[in-house]
Amino acid sequence: MNEYRISLYRRHLTPETPLVPGPGHHAIWLSAGHVSVDDTAIEIGEGVGCAGPVRAEGPHAELLHFAVTRTAPAEADGAIMSERFSWDTEHALLRLDQVSFPPHACAWRHIHPGPGIRCLIRGELEIRTDHGVQMMRRGDAWYEPANNPVQATAGAQDAAFVRAMILPLEYHGEPTLRLVDPADASRPRLQQNRRFVDQRIRLRPA
Repeated sequence: MNEYRISLYRRHLTPETPLVPGPGHHAIWLSAGHVSVDDTAIEIGEGVGCAGPVRAEGPHAELLHFAVTRTAPAEADGAIMSERFSWDTEHALLRLDQVSFPPHACAWRHIHPGPGIRCLIRGELEIRTDHGVQMMRRGDAWYEPANNPVQATAGAQDAAFVRAMILPLEYHGEPTLRLVDPADASRPRLQQNRRFVDQRIRLRPA
């Protein structure tokens, strides 16, 4: 097993201060303003993988920046969280997606086959794991290890989070949610998934 890092930043860009990704693998999700990546315009609410500079097309832009690296990142403005994870192969998928919940909807107790960071962009979400219960609110972020049982329940308003995960290659184009209790398969599943990035990456050990 080799150790890597997955990190999340909140970036504020101006035309004079583009985001220039460093070593590793990177994806962004735009929350305000307009940006371009490799001369391609990105709209609010969209996500994309990026290797080259991300430039603000206007006076200001705000985005979530997910990075997968070999070592701990240097301290940087906008850092939200950074977590270690272990991976036993050289290849993986980097997935960036959005999960949306109508009011009171529940993602019944389930697991995912890879680690990832989530950031709530709308509403409130109760996250219940074997270690306790947390109420997430807009702007909060949390880390879920691979195969970690979790249940997520929206509050009285609709809710949504953006997520970056590292996955085995066989999940390319495939859903990852696996219910812990097969009996929950007959219960309502109201959350919706919008996938932005499913990129094959190479993880190089330090």
